[in-house]
Amino acid sequence: MDPLFRDPTEPVQVPGVRIEPIGPEQAQDFAGVLRPAFGTSRPTSEYRHAMATGAFYADARCLGTCDDQGDVAAVVTVWSAGPGKPGLVEPMGVHENHRGHGYGRAITVAGVSGVSGVSALRELGSSSARVCTPSCHAGAEATYRAAGFEVRAEGGTGSGRGDAGYSEAVPRRQPARSIPGSGHPPPRRRRLRLRLRGRLPLPGLSRNPGPLLGL
Repeated sequence: MDPLFRDPTEPVQVPGVRIEPIGPEQAQDFAGVLRPAFGTSRPTSEYRHAMATGAFYADARCLGTCDDQGDVAAVVTVWSAGPGKPGLVEPMGVHENHRGHGYGRAITVAGVSGVSGVSALRELGSSSARVCTPSCHAGAEATYRAAGFEVRAEGGTGSGRGDAGYSEAVPRRQPARSIPGSGHPPPRRRRLRLRLRGRLPLPGLSRNPGPLLGL
């Protein structure tokens, strides 16, 4: 499973659908999309509320897009590790009744680049966007590639200029440790940077994201 990356500043066609923030008051809609998207009975609305109260959520954004009837068709959550650092897309899902209509690409583009005043990783100052999905899930990989993601060497953009934000943010040989003598866990943003590398799972999320379905 190779991570896919995207530069938030790269030009991309603006999605032709309505994009809106998904707040805790829409927790049931959020969970109602992810359950059929991932083929599971989880998550529930409590999952969305837990995200909103988590230590990392101040640097996260949760967005959704609706169909013509106003039903939420796809959702995404993006996580920033701070300005100049990489961001993470997890989770993204398209409701099973709305696959094949471009909602997956639209919500992914919105989560990375933002649209119509809706803030996303670009506005949070992220140097790049990263997503991890098993290569056996062809629909998920096709969705992300359609949104401008590509495989890149770790620490590089594929364009020859490198991604200093990524290489600086995720140290290769520093495991998560408590602050010496304090008994406390690593600072909040350092823990997120380790999670971006896959060394620590995000709270409430699996280490390896499931199939992110739908185009």
